[in-house]
Amino acid sequence: MDTDFHCIESNDNPGKTINEDRAILIGDRVWIGCRTTILKGTEIAADSIIAAGSIIAGRLDKNNAIYAGQGKDVRSIKENIHRIF
Repeated sequence: MDTDFHCIESNDNPGKTINEDRAILIGDRVWIGCRTTILKGTEIAADSIIAAGSIIAGRLDKNNAIYAGQGKDVRSIKENIHRIF
């Protein structure tokens, strides 16, 4: 989901939303394992594989890679892969 479905405002700056919506961008031919959570603002490069149970946040910019992990600890566990369909 690219939204929190509610606004949170800063006490220091009333009227300023601190949890704005951010798009999720998923490249072509990306495989996403079951029970994976993709947080708002995430970008996943084309031809990537996301391991089951991962929590993805941020930018995954290596094509042809397998990613696994949670949050800031998501990392590429294998690169230069070629999938057979």
